[in-house]
Amino acid sequence: MKAKRIVWFGASVVLLLTLGFIAQGFAAEGVFISDVTENPSKYYNLPVKIKGVVVDVTPDQVGLKSGFYTLRDESEETIEIKTNELPAPGQTFIVEGTVTMKAGTQTPYLRELSRGSGNLLPVIVIGAAVIVLILIGILVYMLRRPAAMAPAYEEAGALEPTRPVTSEELTQIAPERTVEVPSIPAQLEVLNGPNKGDKFILKKQNIIGRESGDLTLTDPTVSGEHAQITFKNKKYILNNKSLTNPTKVNKATVEGLRELKDGDEIVLGAIKLKFSKL
Repeated sequence: MKAKRIVWFGASVVLLLTLGFIAQGFAAEGVFISDVTENPSKYYNLPVKIKGVVVDVTPDQVGLKSGFYTLRDESEETIEIKTNELPAPGQTFIVEGTVTMKAGTQTPYLRELSRGSGNLLPVIVIGAAVIVLILIGILVYMLRRPAAMAPAYEEAGALEPTRPVTSEELTQIAPERTVEVPSIPAQLEVLNGPNKGDKFILKKQNIIGRESGDLTLTDPTVSGEHAQITFKNKKYILNNKSLTNPTKVNKATVEGLRELKDGDEIVLGAIKLKFSKL
C-alpha cells in the first residue's frame, strides 16, 4: 500500500510538471485583431496571440524574406506583422508577437516571436498518452514485484525442525557480548559538524576519537583518540588524551581529568557535544 502511494504521488508530480510545460505555450494572451486596433495602449509592448489568414505579403526589398505580412482574423480586422521569414498568402497561422506602434502613423503592428498551425491538441493527447503508459508500467512493476521475489525465498529451503539442547551443549555455547550500562545512564549529543544530531548512550568506558573508539566523530579537528569518559563511583569523568587539539568543558580547557555535570557542553577540536543524564 505504501509503494502504491509513492507511485501515485510521483505520477501526480509528473502530471503537474507536464501540465506546467503545456501551460507555458499559452503564456501569451489570445486576442482578436480588433481588440488590439481599438485599444493599442492596453497591449503595447505585451506578447499576444492572434489566429488568422495571411492576406498580403510585403518584403523589405525584392528577393528578401524579411518584411511585413498582413493577417486577417474572425473579426474581419487586419494587422501587419514584422517577420524575418515571410509566409505565403492564404496560409492560416497562430502568431505570437509583441505589440508595437509605428512611429509615423501610431498604428499598432506585431513583431513576430513565433508562429505555427496552433493545433496543440495532438501534442496534448500524445503527452497525456505517454504519461498514462508510464503510470501503468510503474504500477504493473510494483504489483508484480512481490511475486518475482517469491521464488528466491522458496530456494532458501524449509527450516530444520527444532530439537532440545542438552546441558553439555549449552555450556559449549559462547555467551553473547553485552554492553555494560552504568547505573546512572547518560548520553552525548553531537551539536554540530558532520555527525550533528547523533546521540550516543554512554557505557562505563567510552573512547572518543576520529579514527577509532566507541564514539567516532568524522571531523578533521578531532584527534584520532581524543578523549575518554569513564563512569566510576557514580560519576562520569572526562579524561583528555589529545596533545594537539583542544578539549574544553563549558569553555574551560581540560588538561587532565574533569567531572561532568548534567547539561555540560564538551568541545573536542571544533565539535560540540552535550552531556545529559537520562
